[in-house]
Amino acid sequence: MSEIEKAQITENANGSKVAVWLRELALGNKLNSKKPIPKAGPALVREFAKIGNKINQIARLANEDKKSGFDFNTFAVLQQLRAIEHDLESLK
Repeated sequence: MSEIEKAQITENANGSKVAVWLRELALGNKLNSKKPIPKAGPALVREFAKIGNKINQIARLANEDKKSGFDFNTFAVLQQLRAIEHDLESLK
């Protein structure tokens, strides 16, 4: 087995012991294919908080308009959605 093959097998085992993973694979048993979820850094958490706040603002506007009997303020919603889109682009 080459070093490249060995590295690929180890990666495919997703943190499991390679021998155990290969045995389960060979026996046709269902494998846990979930990769560990990476932890989010503080900057990412702040960005998601900003997005969540903007979504809440949209919901608040919608509920206020609904209670008052007026039509939904499409322009205000569009502004909020553009701000969310900008925040999402900054995460790339």
